[in-house]
Amino acid sequence: MKAVFVLFFTAIVLHLAAGQTHSHGNGQPSCSDPSEFNRLWRNNWDPNSFFRCDNAGVPATLVRCQAAFIESAQRCGDWSEW
Repeated sequence: MKAVFVLFFTAIVLHLAAGQTHSHGNGQPSCSDPSEFNRLWRNNWDPNSFFRCDNAGVPATLVRCQAAFIESAQRCGDWSEW
């Protein structure tokens, strides 16, 4: 019975720890790495906007779309595409 309790407790701890790997930030890159300039970054808090790195070492610029930002296409688009 103790083994079942230990396995159950271990499974719960691992499940909770795995959930902590997700970022809860807004997705704004630091623009300190050259690879961050090659794409647009989705705003995790607002599906109508994205971040763009313009200058190294300067926080990314927030850009708003009229409708939705389509991350897979890296552009603004209609909600039907989202």
